[in-house]
Amino acid sequence: MRTFIAGAVLAGLAGPAYAQGKGSKPPDQTPMQQEEQQKQREADSIDRQYKSTLQRTRGGGTTTATPVDDPWSNMRGTTDTKTKR
Repeated sequence: MRTFIAGAVLAGLAGPAYAQGKGSKPPDQTPMQQEEQQKQREADSIDRQYKSTLQRTRGGGTTTATPVDDPWSNMRGTTDTKTKR
């Protein structure tokens, strides 16, 4: 009777251990590789978002040089020279 109970207990404990382990195929990548791949995907996503934001704010990505506005241009005379001073 004791051997039967011991066998039943061992069989009961072996079931969950078998379910956790070797019954499934091994993963393609290690957890470290999966983490690095996830970080790379996040970095690519951030880079794409950054580039799209730059393109929106720069007006479609064109980099034409605009002349610098002189706020004092209407305050100076047209014939202002250093000799008049």
